[in-house]
Amino acid sequence: MARSKKSVEINYAEIIERKFKEDEFIFTLNRYETATIFTIPMPAKNAPGLHIKLKISQMDGRFFTYISDEIPKKKRIKILEVLNNLLDRYRYISLCLEDDGSICASYDFSFYTEDEDLIMRQVVTTLYLVKDIIDNCIPPIMMTLWQKDDDDDEEEETEEFEEDEEDEEDEPEEDEDDMTDKK
Repeated sequence: MARSKKSVEINYAEIIERKFKEDEFIFTLNRYETATIFTIPMPAKNAPGLHIKLKISQMDGRFFTYISDEIPKKKRIKILEVLNNLLDRYRYISLCLEDDGSICASYDFSFYTEDEDLIMRQVVTTLYLVKDIIDNCIPPIMMTLWQKDDDDDEEEETEEFEEDEEDEEDEPEEDEDDMTDKK
């Protein structure tokens, strides 16, 4: 299905910016040559500081945010398993473990109307949907990150053993004379 020339001329970013201001949404805006990115604070139960970005380019939109960054390499296999399970549960969102160890959540969509009210209804409804899905994804991800590995237990046991040995060395030796005085 070919899109009309009129549809291509619609500036969705300008419509969204104007409507966000009218509805008193809190957001920041960055314009680039091929896209506009809105950053919207969306506090959630499991992520009070959550900020979701909305990237608008031509007739497409993408909501995205980073759930966590710098995932330790030894946790990445387990995190991938959690992300795959979450992807089975939530069909329309993408959860990706990036090469740098960051977890990115994103949701892509297209605009199919020229009606400004319908455009905003689509954007706001999708924004809240994405926020709720991300909020539900955070606990299993964080539990996996905070979970101790078998390797962690072995390292702690070794450290405790070494500390015990050091403590024994620091204790002063008792004289035999001192022991007889205590009897």
